[in-house]
Amino acid sequence: MSRKSDVRMKLKHVMLEMMDEMPFDRITVKEICSRANASRVTFYTWYDDKYDLLEDYFTDLQQTASGDFDELQKKNNPENSALKSFENLLDCIMNLYRSSYAFFKHMGRGRDEEIFSRCSRKILQYFELFTDEYMNELHPVFGSRETSAFLCSGLWKFADAEITQGKPSGQIRKDAGKLLAILLHSDLFPGEKRNAEKSAAKAE
Repeated sequence: MSRKSDVRMKLKHVMLEMMDEMPFDRITVKEICSRANASRVTFYTWYDDKYDLLEDYFTDLQQTASGDFDELQKKNNPENSALKSFENLLDCIMNLYRSSYAFFKHMGRGRDEEIFSRCSRKILQYFELFTDEYMNELHPVFGSRETSAFLCSGLWKFADAEITQGKPSGQIRKDAGKLLAILLHSDLFPGEKRNAEKSAAKAE
């Protein structure tokens, strides 16, 4: 790993540590640099401000999730089924949540609103691009933006409610997958509903 990558990783690590101690709006670049043993000149060589540092961390998360998704698609969805693709997307998000809990724990109820709003926008943008890809197959009743907002917010809140109840991660994934399947086979997605009905008819 290059020195540049090593220092940037250290800055992001310190940012996460400080988020355990205070809301994001109270974190300063000066304190991040002090704890990371990095100069402010070094910081501003790579980032405009602490929000830019946060965006870089979001990029890391997105790259991890995208890599995980690509592997899942190759492994169990060679036909590129929309339903299986959404299930794989749900899996990679759940995997990311578990592996990056030090960050995502700040997004629950009553936590850091700044982190929640910024990360929610990023996840929604990713979901919208993903939904766009399958518009012709799913034929959602509403547009991709509205549909993505409904799926993303609904599934996130659903998982958050189950986490609050103390359910194990495996059960949360199973329940979320069941909810996703119900939604994709509903009248909200006429295309997927027709596909399911055709498959059922062939099975008979």
